[in-house]
Amino acid sequence: LIQKKYEEGSEDVKNQIFNKLKDDIYPLSKDVFGNYAVQKILDEKDNDKNQYIVKSLKSKFMDLTTHMYGCRVVQKILDVVSVETIDEIAKELSPDYTRCIEDQNGNHVIQKLIEKFNDKQREELIDVILDKVFEFSIHQYGCRVIQKIFDYCSDDERIKILKQINNPKSIIELCQDQYGNYVIQHLLETKKGENCNDIYNALKGRIFDMAIHKYASNVIEKCLNNGTKEQKDSLINEILSKNDNVHDSLITLVKDKFGNYVIQKMI
Repeated sequence: LIQKKYEEGSEDVKNQIFNKLKDDIYPLSKDVFGNYAVQKILDEKDNDKNQYIVKSLKSKFMDLTTHMYGCRVVQKILDVVSVETIDEIAKELSPDYTRCIEDQNGNHVIQKLIEKFNDKQREELIDVILDKVFEFSIHQYGCRVIQKIFDYCSDDERIKILKQINNPKSIIELCQDQYGNYVIQHLLETKKGENCNDIYNALKGRIFDMAIHKYASNVIEKCLNNGTKEQKDSLINEILSKNDNVHDSLITLVKDKFGNYVIQKMI
């Protein structure tokens, strides 16, 4: 009801509602219902009101970022405030970037920051990520941040990040990890064909074993979706020449709970 009245009310009504709520912005932001009221005010993009909200939450952004409901308010703030204000919030969070990245709620705020950051603002976050690319990639929440940063960083930054995991050992481990496989799949989708030669090369000689692996089989399917004709042919031919009895190899895959999906994708 409060949200509806605020959305449809006159400027006077909006001011009255805001004046009633403004001293309780912080507890409202952490409330299961109250956070929606704060988001509604922010949605109106009234600069004065939004600046008041940001000011009232100063020094509390880390607490909100890792809070189930508070993180939604922080994300909304990042959507509507200026670059300068985003910078202020980022500076408050930056000493705890790693904690945010690995937090169930905080990772969503970090992803929003990645979307909103300019190149200069992104540098400090990139430095934190560079130290733990592999660790974040196999983390339940960190893997989401790694995927997001690939979409928004510059080519030079992307190369720096990839250097940390762009070796056969890391690629295979990521393919077989319950979270890391999503990072590899994302690279296959976004980099495409020839730009993913390192991934295809790391998989050579292991395709059959990967095809029957719970997580790696998803990577093989993604390879079949996004590779060049040569890459797909090489992958399929490796499966077909697994041993002298092609029939046995195919039957094994067809009857396997993961491998059968690879065969379907091959078809």
